[in-house]
Amino acid sequence: MPSRPSPPEAQPTAILFDENNVVIHANSLVFPPNFMWGTATASHQVEGGNANNDWWDWESSPGHIRDGTVSGRACDHYRLFREDFDLLADLHQNSHRLSLEWSRIEPRPGEFDPVAIKHYRDVLEHLRRRNVEPVVTLHHFTNPRWLAEGGGWENSDVVDRFGKYVAEAVTALGDLVRYWVTINEPVIYGTMGYLSGAWPPGKRSLPRFTNVLRNMLTAHARAARIIHESAVRSDALVGVAHHLRVFDPYRRMVPGDHFVARLGEATFNRAVLSSIVEGHYHFPFGRGEIPDGRESLDFIGLNYYSREMATFDFRRPKTFFGSYFAHPKNPKTSAGWEIYPEGVYRVLKFLGQFNRPILITENGVADEQDELRPAFLVSHL
Repeated sequence: MPSRPSPPEAQPTAILFDENNVVIHANSLVFPPNFMWGTATASHQVEGGNANNDWWDWESSPGHIRDGTVSGRACDHYRLFREDFDLLADLHQNSHRLSLEWSRIEPRPGEFDPVAIKHYRDVLEHLRRRNVEPVVTLHHFTNPRWLAEGGGWENSDVVDRFGKYVAEAVTALGDLVRYWVTINEPVIYGTMGYLSGAWPPGKRSLPRFTNVLRNMLTAHARAARIIHESAVRSDALVGVAHHLRVFDPYRRMVPGDHFVARLGEATFNRAVLSSIVEGHYHFPFGRGEIPDGRESLDFIGLNYYSREMATFDFRRPKTFFGSYFAHPKNPKTSAGWEIYPEGVYRVLKFLGQFNRPILITENGVADEQDELRPAFLVSHL
């Protein structure tokens, strides 16, 4: 092991490295000059008044939201975006991830609203004026009401529908955007909407889940081709924001726990990315080619929050006999997720095998008492 020298007295904020470029001393965190540092939002979380999408209908129906609250005006970002972005810039952030609200841009099938498009152009232009790089998500969980009523992501027509929406957005806004995220967390969307039934449309069916994921992967590849072929901006980059979790066997000496941990990693972490990079569907999405899939991933957006402990449980055939839970002895967030900062390193190393640049597009903590966040952020960095 190399010795651990003290930092030079003239440079009290220095970081020292050993011959393998590993940090051996640091009394501050120093990032490269081109490091993208920012925050992330989704349109339905912050804009307010998104009354034409499926989440608005879902939250308005009794029994779907535990305490009965609705999004309403949210934090009124649709009206206050300039003030919000000024705050970001004043906090020295140089990037911001946001999503376009499909239900605003295309309120009815084939009808694109010039007022909504101008709004998002104003949004992106203001970010540019404040030297904040936008990272734009095209689909972040919400669907136009008309799309949901027509079967949503279960209907294969969604691939063409999504492609037309993407083409309109890129034509109108593409000169202001370099980084495009096509779809946010396809596995989470499918799991919550079509396996657990906790999100719209509230279904519980493995065949529906796999069909939705197939359509999402196909739609991602279609969107990437549209963006790449657009003459608006030649340096545009396309990715998908993928939620990854660490899966560890809870009982180290039980082979069944190792099996379900590997299965969790394969289905939750690996399947989407392998399908896209290799251009064909992986388990559990069935078989077949993904048109334009292999050329559709310029970067990977990593959403990391926590770790799952895995145990074999013969009473759970629907989850392939796996039970997943937070480590019972370790600190947890207000959502009950384990606080496991080492995991961000582990999933980054896992992503290295796909040989793509990586943006950490989400990381954060549910913190009801506002007491976990400072240590959480520093420990993960």
